[in-house]
Amino acid sequence: MTMRGYIGMYRLFAACLLALMLAACSVFPDTPPRPELHDFGAPPADGVEPSGLPGGIALREADAPMWLRGPEIRYRRADHDATMVGVYTRRQWVAPPPTLLTARLSAHLADSEHNGRFHLYLELANFEQVFLSEDDAVVRAQVRATLLDTAGDRAPRRQLFSVERSAPSADGAGAVKGLVAAVDEVVEDILRWLPNAE
Repeated sequence: MTMRGYIGMYRLFAACLLALMLAACSVFPDTPPRPELHDFGAPPADGVEPSGLPGGIALREADAPMWLRGPEIRYRRADHDATMVGVYTRRQWVAPPPTLLTARLSAHLADSEHNGRFHLYLELANFEQVFLSEDDAVVRAQVRATLLDTAGDRAPRRQLFSVERSAPSADGAGAVKGLVAAVDEVVEDILRWLPNAE
């Protein structure tokens, strides 16, 4: 084979290799970036002081419906279809919201007894951002609290805590900041309710 023939075969091989590489790129697209992970941050410095709380309260792990047990940050487009729920793909919680809620309240109840007479149960019933329009959104957090007297001397105390507040912005960052602020407001309400509940 002449030199010109070898050069032609080389060019043909290079063209086939390039075509295969381009085909592979289309079949195996780039891996999407990993989502940013968020927690609830540090508790607010001006929060409710736990010094007035009654002793002997054991905080149990918060529960939630199945759709709130994952790390997704949820939103609802009430301006289009209030029944349609979406999740942000580029942002997630570092742990399920019920776990983060438990940790947030536990920080205020650090001196309580693990096996205290009163057991505090929480259920995170709602935790989402709701779009009222393209540029306007609110966040909603709803927690059911039950204080159970294990000695049986007092009937269970139950209270529903609901917070709705404007999101700082109508996007994923606004959802994170707004929901954290809503949780802190719920936690403060629970801390104010506990002394009277017992």
